[in-house]
Amino acid sequence: MSYKTLQQFNNNSKTAFFMRLLISLGLVAAIVFGALYYFNFLNDNQPKVARKVAKEQAATVDALVVDFEDIQPTIRNFGQIIAGKQLPLSTSVSGRVSYVSPNFKTGAIVKAGETLIKIDDFEYRGNLLSAKANLQDISFRSTDIDNQVAATKIAYKSTFGLYESAQQDYQGSIKLQKSGIISKQALDDKSMALIQQKQSLDQMSANLTNLKNQKLQLLATTEVQQYAVDKAIKDLANTEILTPFDAYIHNANLELGQYVGNNTAIATLLDQQKIDVKFTLSDGQYGRIIAQDGTIIGRKIQAVWQLGQIEKRFEAQINRVNSEIIAASGGIDLYASIINLEAVEALRIGAFVKVLIPDQTYQQIIKIPDYMVYDNDLVYVVERTNPKPVITTDEAESGTNKAVEKPETDARPKKPVRGEGQRSEEQRPEGQKATQRGEGQRGERQAGQGQNNGEKPEAELKANEKRLESVQIQVVGYDGDQVLIINKPDSENPLEAGDVLLQTRLTLAGKGVLVITSEESAKKQAAALAKLKERNASGEGNGNRRFGRRGARNIFGG
Repeated sequence: MSYKTLQQFNNNSKTAFFMRLLISLGLVAAIVFGALYYFNFLNDNQPKVARKVAKEQAATVDALVVDFEDIQPTIRNFGQIIAGKQLPLSTSVSGRVSYVSPNFKTGAIVKAGETLIKIDDFEYRGNLLSAKANLQDISFRSTDIDNQVAATKIAYKSTFGLYESAQQDYQGSIKLQKSGIISKQALDDKSMALIQQKQSLDQMSANLTNLKNQKLQLLATTEVQQYAVDKAIKDLANTEILTPFDAYIHNANLELGQYVGNNTAIATLLDQQKIDVKFTLSDGQYGRIIAQDGTIIGRKIQAVWQLGQIEKRFEAQINRVNSEIIAASGGIDLYASIINLEAVEALRIGAFVKVLIPDQTYQQIIKIPDYMVYDNDLVYVVERTNPKPVITTDEAESGTNKAVEKPETDARPKKPVRGEGQRSEEQRPEGQKATQRGEGQRGERQAGQGQNNGEKPEAELKANEKRLESVQIQVVGYDGDQVLIINKPDSENPLEAGDVLLQTRLTLAGKGVLVITSEESAKKQAAALAKLKERNASGEGNGNRRFGRRGARNIFGG
């Protein structure tokens, strides 16, 4: 091809494009073919490794024996210490503070009768003296009136005698005047004397009445003045404030020299002997206790005060219940008075405590940890105390009634496990097949010898298997981290006393799972170690290797 033709070929863009595309595809095909050929070559010449049949492993678990009992669980809640009796302390008189007790501080403990503060009493002592003087003056005036009344009564008695004499003389003079013995002028003189005596008697009577009225007024004034004296005495006493009972001081707010007025709040006293616990019960908990006992008043509880690593326990008795349900929490507030305060001398108002309240009593209940319950209504049985008999197929066909205990398990045929590097019979060369058959016969003889050496047959091992059985239960209450359960009313396989429950939490727990208890595993290990020591002592070859080979056949892996 001439140079000119090649130049024209290069200038033809479509022809050049197709030529480059064909060359690229050819290269890709060659690379892929070479890779596949090399992969097949490696695959055909790789060593054949026999697959091992997976063995079912048994999980080692802890177990719990079922026991029915009457249980009164404890409701655990939290509460707060409050004052059962508190007294706002204030002044009754005004004045300047002249004395403050060293114990008058927030948080201090004071005893009954202890002087807390004193107010300057100069003015109040003067008021008392003035009130007593006024009362004494009234007493003197009352005595004077009493003397006047006595004198007036004596004069009234004498005047009344003269009046009676004048009246008799006048009556006699009237008869004498009619007889003409005396004149009319003499009769008029007798009448005038009688009138004068009557006027004197009326005046004395009026004076006596006036004195009696003055006495009554003095008596009323005496009562008022006696009240003034009593008030002065009380005000003087109120200048000294005493503690009415053993108490804690709260919110103390007073200093020496400070001026205080009437009813000035200076502190709050919290009764040291009357401390309550306030806590809340849900309406369900409250309803259960009321339904059983009819009342919750008088029920004793325990409160626990945590002080770092130390717990202070004290008893309390419920004495009152709030009149309404708290809408925010949906519960009811209750109050209990602490009984043994001497056990918690350092207890303070506002402390948070753990409250333990006895719940209702449940009859024939099973108490188990909460983690043993699956899906809120399932537990798993490891072993039955009274297993149900299972009749085998052969016995059912023969008509015998013999019952055989048979675990719920699927009998799977055991596949032979080829050793690492072995090939199947078809893949071996013809020269090696006879050798394989010979090895197989030797293996069968060895297996027979192994059974004769005391190894348990597979049927007997399966009979000792423990597989989980699910049982439906019903949760009726809680006791801390324990749950209270009963058999579900319509359960087909209810729990019985002595049944063994799965206690270890298993992620893949379910019906038919193979397990072995920790106690049985420990026994098997102890027996195996004892047997190994016995073989080593008798000098039978390498005991570890032989024990390891036979131990591999143990379905429990123990």
